[in-house]
This record gives sequence, C-alpha cells and structure tokens, in this order.
Amino acid sequence: MPPRDHLWSNPYQPHTKLRWDKVTYVYAEGEALESCTTLPLFLKVFKPEAVLILVCDTLACHNDLREGAGYPSSVEAVRRKYEGFIDQVLNDTELTEFKDRVKVSVIPCFGNFRNGEFWTSPTDTRLWMLYELLEFLLENVVLKDPAGTEVKEVAVALDLTHGINYLPTLTYASLRALLHHIAFGNKRLTLRVYNSNPFTPGVTTELHINLIEETPISPLIEHHDLSEGNIKLGFRTYSGKA
Repeated sequence: MPPRDHLWSNPYQPHTKLRWDKVTYVYAEGEALESCTTLPLFLKVFKPEAVLILVCDTLACHNDLREGAGYPSSVEAVRRKYEGFIDQVLNDTELTEFKDRVKVSVIPCFGNFRNGEFWTSPTDTRLWMLYELLEFLLENVVLKDPAGTEVKEVAVALDLTHGINYLPTLTYASLRALLHHIAFGNKRLTLRVYNSNPFTPGVTTELHINLIEETPISPLIEHHDLSEGNIKLGFRTYSGKA
C-alpha cells in the first residue's frame, strides 16, 4: 500500500477551539466518511504503510513563543497539538489502529503573523522539507519485498486538501524531485496527487476528493543492467599525437 504525504494548515482557532467543520468526504462510489479532515477516509480506503503530515512552525501560539521558551520547545508544542488532533480524529472515526502509521513533521516557515514574525527563507523551508521527505521515503518506500523480488507497483500519494499559501507548491516540487531519484532502478513508481472540492461554511455538506494527477515517475539517470555477463569494457590506445 502506498505511503502518503498530507499537507495541513491550522485546524484550530486561536489557542484550542477546533475550526475545521465536519463534512462528508467522498472518494469514488460507496467510499464516504464524515470528518473534519480527509485523513480518516484516506486511511480507511488505502490503508497506507505510513503517513507523513507536514505542518508549519508558524502555527505556534503566543504561549509557545513566550520569551525564554526556546525554539525547540515551540516546535514540540506544535507537534503535540497536531498529534492530539490526529488522536481525536481517529478516535471519532474508530480508526485508532492507524495511529502508529502517522507521523507529524514541523517545518520552519516564514511570514509575519499575529503570533509573531518568522524569519526563515523559502530556500531554508525547502531544504528542511527535502530532508524530512527524503527520510520518510527512505524509511517507507520499499522497492523490493523481503524476498528480493521487484514489487508490481510503488505509489506515493500527496493530499493537498488542507494546504495553504506557499506550502503546497514547495511540497509538490520537493516530493516530485526526490521521487525521480528514488525511482532509480524501478520504473513502476507512481505519484498520485489529491485535492478535495472547495468548502463553503454553511453551504457545503459533502466534499469529493479528486485525483488531480497520476504520473509514472521515471529515473533521472538511465538504468543499466550491471549484473554479471552484462558488463563490457572497451579500451583504446593512443599514440600521444594530436
């Protein structure tokens, strides 16, 4: 089953009040689930091996950023907030068996907000994101099964439903760039990108999750069979004259 990346904005009003409304998310015919996020339905339908949730450090609240608290403790506070939110969502949808498959990664981001000014740069944000995504892919994208035989398909899915501002663009570009390297030696790697219909408070009760892109990922470097019997060495002698 495919690993999945999800990109999330802030599900809370200032401090602790949940602001994402519950709707019925629908994927294909007969696959529907009521929740305030797409995550439970994706877990139910695809049963992924692993899920990475990317969130911004700019979601730290004033108390997390108070003087003397330190940046690491602020990042940890953001992580705990989202882990608590995920626990609540999975409890509500009776999908607690997937808790251990979901990891939250807090990415340093930039911008001026009510809770403070964040001074990193687009380059720093993307480099950190590349690191987190690469670590996730190396741990979870298995190109061969334990017996050493090639699997039929390896798919990585990216859900941008809850993304905001520059994060969807950075995430998509970073993930796709890494997948071209991960694909070396395996031409059956596929990227699938999802996004739901728009949500309008007080109007929307049902949201369809759309497959926006399904692209086979080819390696950047042509793969050559270097097994025994397929290696040929050629030599040429030169006289030293031009």
